[in-house]
Amino acid sequence: MGCCLVAILGALWPRVTLILIWLLNPAVPQAAFQTSVYPMLGFIFLPATTLVYELAKYFHGGSLDGFWLLLLALAFLHDIGHVGAGLRRRRARD
Repeated sequence: MGCCLVAILGALWPRVTLILIWLLNPAVPQAAFQTSVYPMLGFIFLPATTLVYELAKYFHGGSLDGFWLLLLALAFLHDIGHVGAGLRRRRARD
């Protein structure tokens, strides 16, 4: 039950999920990234991709293959889709 709620929260609000993960379990971002620059850039520009990358590195032992690679690609498309939708709305207002 809890895993499904985290997945829904991550899909709807990836930035909130990233903050909660960083506050509640700081080992997850430390396992995925050696520096704090990349998670901050990911938080700003590609939050869903950063979230999936962190979870893949933490739960899959540091490798990105199979299901996790597919999930990472879908998260990237999710982030790019939000950027495109925002640009389309901005153009429609003008």
